[in-house]
Amino acid sequence: MESNRAHAEPHITGYLTYFFVWLALTVLTLITIWVSYIDFGVLNIIVALSIASVKASLVALFFMHLKYEDTMT
Repeated sequence: MESNRAHAEPHITGYLTYFFVWLALTVLTLITIWVSYIDFGVLNIIVALSIASVKASLVALFFMHLKYEDTMT
């Protein structure tokens, strides 16, 4: 019994994609630093976790290649 991985199309992520993901992560890090000086009251944790969630999603999707996995993963 052959696995589906044998018939999967290989994906090649270009350097330009990695550059833009790196750029987005850098900008989001700078935004994280900037908003750390602003008092949002009870919304501080929501703002911080929102930015962190976007950054974690970018890392998981592109650097861990989850964008190209099957839907079960």
